[in-house]
Amino acid sequence: MLYLIGGAPRCGKTKLAKKISRKLSIPVFSTDELRLYVRDRTPRDEVDGKFPFEAMFDGDQVDRCFERYAPKDFLMADKREARTLFKAVRSFLEDKIRKKDDYIIEGVHLLPRYVGKILLPKKEFRAVYLVKTDEGSILDGLKRNNDKKDWILGHIHKKRTLDRAAAMVGVYGRYFTKEAKKFGFRLINTEDCFYHKIDEAGSYLMD
Repeated sequence: MLYLIGGAPRCGKTKLAKKISRKLSIPVFSTDELRLYVRDRTPRDEVDGKFPFEAMFDGDQVDRCFERYAPKDFLMADKREARTLFKAVRSFLEDKIRKKDDYIIEGVHLLPRYVGKILLPKKEFRAVYLVKTDEGSILDGLKRNNDKKDWILGHIHKKRTLDRAAAMVGVYGRYFTKEAKKFGFRLINTEDCFYHKIDEAGSYLMD
């Protein structure tokens, strides 16, 4: 069985994946890992076009990144990278089905429109998409988070960066909400009662 977890950033994909992994004792694979593999095998002169985040995002200069790019720019970049990774994701999933491997795959690159194109037997996989859409609630959550290892919170120095980060999550959330509904995938909003919603998502995938 494959357990696919997609959706917006900062909505609990990794937490859900780890929860299911502990419960079922099966491995987790992130599309970020596949991204690195494919990027490293992409001709140098094609990297910026196929992997726009290489030029856009600097993890040590998060404030500058959010000042330079609008939330929709980040979404467009992830959509471009998801398109680049589509064949690799499809091959990976089909290989795991063929080998009858149990795996959890999580990542923002699992766009509903592409997952819907992969010919997976319905009895062999389940998918859920996690989102947050209310930017005020998202901002409150960012302010409450004190994880200094976090890819945003550990590198920002300006208050307005949090506002832009919340707006980004909201833009992603609204996009995934529309797409998940359009292609018939389960959607769970985690902005309220976060851990309860993570449990709900886990129950859906494992039942």
